[in-house]
Amino acid sequence: MTEFFAEIKAKLIELWTKSSETYELLKSIGVKLESIQKSLDAFFTVIPVEVILLFLFTTLVLVLLNSISPKTTRINLTIGVFIFAIIYLYIAHLLTNEWKFLRLLYICSFILVPAYIVEIFSFVKKMIFKQMYLQGKASGFLNDSIDDINQSYAEFLKSQHHFSKDPVLFLSNLESLKVKLEKLEATIKSKK
Repeated sequence: MTEFFAEIKAKLIELWTKSSETYELLKSIGVKLESIQKSLDAFFTVIPVEVILLFLFTTLVLVLLNSISPKTTRINLTIGVFIFAIIYLYIAHLLTNEWKFLRLLYICSFILVPAYIVEIFSFVKKMIFKQMYLQGKASGFLNDSIDDINQSYAEFLKSQHHFSKDPVLFLSNLESLKVKLEKLEATIKSKK
C-alpha cells in the first residue's frame, strides 16, 4: 500500500512541475504579447490604422490601373488615393457625422508626399540647370569657345584619316585643338 501512495505522490509531483512549467510558459507569452501590444500602440499613435488601409486599397487600385496604363504610375497612384479619400470621407461621415478633412489630408500625405517629392526635386533641379544654362548662354563666350573647339576637333578628325599623306597637317590641327582647350580652361579658371 505504501508503494501505491508513493507512486501517487510521484505522479502528483510530476504533474505539479509540469503545471508550473506551463504556468511560466503562459506567463512569458503574456508578457511578450503585452510588449507587442505596447509597441503597436506606440506605432499606431504616430501612423494611423487608416494608412495601412490606404496602402492596401491603393495597391489594389494601382495594380488595376497599371495594367491598363503602365506609363502613368504617379497619376494612377493619385487616382487610387483620391478614390480612397472619397470612400473614407463617406464612411467616416456615416459613422461620426463629421467631415474629417484634416485627418484625411494627414493620411493621404503618407503616400502622396513621398511620391511627389521626387517630382518636385526633379522640377527644381531642371529649373536650376535652366537658369545656369541661360546665364552661361548670356555670357556668350562659353558657347563661342565650345563651337570653336568643336570645329577644331572636326578638322582634327578629318586630318586623322589622312595622317599617312600629311602628318604635318595632323600635328597642326592637334596643336590648334590643344591651344583652344587651354584657352577655354584658363578663362573658366579666371572667372572662378
